[in-house]
Amino acid sequence: MVAPKLRYSPHVDGLRAVAVAAVVVFHAFPRLLPGGFVGVDVFFVISGFLISSILYREFEKPGGRGLRVIGAFYNRRIRRIFPALIVVLAACYLLGFRYLVPSGLSQLSLRLAAAAGFFLNVLLARDVGYFNNDAASNPLLHLWSLSVEEQFYIAWPLALWAASRLRVRFLPAAVFLGACSYFWNLHRVTFQAESSFFLIQTRVWELSLGAVVADLFPQIDGALGGKGRWRAVASNALSLLGLALLGLGIFMIRGNPFYPDAWALLPTAGTAMVICSGEAAWINRHLLSTRLLVGVGLISYPLYLWHWPLLSFAHIASTEEVTDLLRIALVIAAVGLAWLTYRFVETPIRRGRGGFLPSVLLLAAMAVIANVGLYSYWQKGIPGRFPRIIQELWDYHYAFPVQWREGRNFLDWEQPPTYFGDDPQDLSKDKPTLYLWGDSHAAGLFPGFRAVYGDRLNIRQRTAAATPPILGLTTEKWNERSAVNRYVLEEIKRERPKYVVLEANWVVYDISGLGATLRAVKASGVEHVILVGTVPEWAGGLPQQLCNFVVRHPTAPIPTRLSSGYTKEPLLIDGVLRALAEQSGAEYVSPCAILGSSEGFLIRVGDTGDSLIEFDYGHLTVKGSAYLVAQFPRL
Repeated sequence: MVAPKLRYSPHVDGLRAVAVAAVVVFHAFPRLLPGGFVGVDVFFVISGFLISSILYREFEKPGGRGLRVIGAFYNRRIRRIFPALIVVLAACYLLGFRYLVPSGLSQLSLRLAAAAGFFLNVLLARDVGYFNNDAASNPLLHLWSLSVEEQFYIAWPLALWAASRLRVRFLPAAVFLGACSYFWNLHRVTFQAESSFFLIQTRVWELSLGAVVADLFPQIDGALGGKGRWRAVASNALSLLGLALLGLGIFMIRGNPFYPDAWALLPTAGTAMVICSGEAAWINRHLLSTRLLVGVGLISYPLYLWHWPLLSFAHIASTEEVTDLLRIALVIAAVGLAWLTYRFVETPIRRGRGGFLPSVLLLAAMAVIANVGLYSYWQKGIPGRFPRIIQELWDYHYAFPVQWREGRNFLDWEQPPTYFGDDPQDLSKDKPTLYLWGDSHAAGLFPGFRAVYGDRLNIRQRTAAATPPILGLTTEKWNERSAVNRYVLEEIKRERPKYVVLEANWVVYDISGLGATLRAVKASGVEHVILVGTVPEWAGGLPQQLCNFVVRHPTAPIPTRLSSGYTKEPLLIDGVLRALAEQSGAEYVSPCAILGSSEGFLIRVGDTGDSLIEFDYGHLTVKGSAYLVAQFPRL
C-alpha cells in the first residue's frame, strides 16, 4: 500500500516552539526554568517523527526500495541542516579567534571540527570530568544534540532500507531499537551518567519513539479526526494529558545527575501524545497552531543554533557577570539572527533548485570549516596573536593530578576514604601535624603548605572532589559524601593534630553546618582550627580574563593585578565565614584580603609561564599556592 502524503501539522511546529523556548530560557535564566533542558528531548521525538514519516512514505512507494530514496533523503537533510550550521560555526570561530586564549581557541577548534563532522557528542562524552564542566565557556556545547540527530539521520534510513529489503515491518524495528536503547540507558546512567547524557546509544530511544508515532499516527489521526463527540473527547484528552506530562517534565526535572533516566519519559511520552492527538484537539488548533508559536517553531532550528554562542561569548568576553538585562538583549538578538538566517540563508538554499550540486557545495564548505578547526587545534590555538609573555602563560600546563597527589590524597567521586594515605615524611613523631581538609580548593593549598612548612610539619592531606569539610552535607550532584568527612573527623579525633586547616569553594555549598563542624574539630582537642576563605574567582577563568585585558588594551603592559573580571561571591561570603570562625573558636584567613588591594587582585607572581596565581576560575597553581600560604599568619 502506498503511504499517504505527509500532511503539514502546524501543532508540531508549535511543539517545536515550546521546546526551543524551554531550552533558551533554561540557558539564559537557569534558575527561572531549571528543567528547560528537557526541550532537547522534545526535539528528539519530533525529529524521529518527522524523519520517519518521510522515510516510511518514500520506502512504501512503488519502486521505493532502492538507494535512490536514501540519496534523496540525504540531499534534503544537507540542504536543511548545513546552511545555518555553517554560518553559526564560522561566526563562532571568528569570535573565538578574537576573544579566546590559545588554549581556549584550541579547544573550540577541536569542537568545531567535531561539530562539523557530527561527532561532538562523542567528544564531549569523552571529556566529562571534574575540570571539564565550565559549560558557559563552551560556545558549541549545545551542538551535541545535533550530532545525535545527524547520527540517527545517517543510520536510520539504511536500517529502514534493510528492513524493506527483508520485508520486515517498520514498527517492530522501531520498537525493538527503542527498547534496547531505553533499557541500556537505564543501566548505564547509574554508573556513567555524565557521558551517557551525550551518546546516541542512550538517546536513540527518544528518536525511536518518534518513529513509532510516525507509524501509528495515520491510524490514530484517522480515528480521532473524524466527526463524533467521543472522538473530540479522546483527542482533547490525549492532547491535555500530553501537555501535562510535558509540563511536569519541564517544571519537575531539575538538577537530576542521572538524567536521562525514567523521568525522561515525562517529556518524551507527553510529546508523543500531543503529536498523536492531531489537529482535532482544541489546544492543538487554538494554541499550538497560533501564528506566533508556528512562527517560532519555523525558526526554532537557527534559534537553537544562535542563542547559546551569544550567551557563552558574552560570558567569556565580559569583565563582569552577565546581567539579566544583557541576557534578555542577547535572547532578542538570537531571535533576530534566527529569523535572518531562516529567511536569507536556510530557506533559499533549502527550496532552491540544482539537484545535488548545492549539497556538494555545502559538504565542501563544511569540510573547510572542519579543516580550519583542525589547523587551529594543531597550531595550539595560534598563540602568535598575543605578546610573548602571554604566549608563555598559555603554554604552561598545570599538572594538578600530580601536585594534588590525586588518587591517594585527593580522591575522586567514587573512591572511599580508606584510599587516603601519607608519605613517610608526614609520619614523623618529631614534628607537629597539620591536617588539610576539604575539596579541590583545599588540595590546591597543599603545594604551598609543603613548600613553606614541609620541613617542620607533617602535612596530612585529606581532600576529595566536590566534598567540602561540612559534616552531614550531601551534595546534590555527587551523591553521599558524608562518609569521607566522618572518616576524616574520626581520624582527627584519634590523631589530635596541632593544626587543622579547612578550605573549600564555599560559595557553591550550603555552609549552614560549617559552624558545627568547626566546633566538633575544636572539641576533639585540636589546638589551632584554621578556616580559609574562598580565593578570588574569575568569570571564565583567570587566563581568559587576562586575555580579555590584552584584547581591550593591546598596547598596555601585562598587568600584575586585575580590577575587573572577578566574581562577587567570594567577597560576599568572606564576612560570613569570618563570623562563623569567630563564633566557633576558630581562626580565619581571607585569601581575598591577602591577594586584594585598591588596584585589584594579584594575578601573577612573575614573568614565567607558571607564574599565574590561578590556572582556571579559582584553583591555585604551585606558585600561587606557595605565595598565598607564605602570607598566612605564621604557624
